[in-house]
Amino acid sequence: MGHSPGAPHVQVVTYQTPNDLGISTTYNWTLSLVSKYIEQEWGERYTLRGVSRL
Repeated sequence: MGHSPGAPHVQVVTYQTPNDLGISTTYNWTLSLVSKYIEQEWGERYTLRGVSRL
């Protein structure tokens, strides 16, 4: 399996809020919300520690 550099995906977290993406009514990203977004978009599950390492 290849490795994705992830740069375009980081832009989502950098330039958009969870509210912009319809994930939550909050305007701040948390590890939990990033984890949910990753699972929703790419079907990958990460622990909170795994998300923080990304």
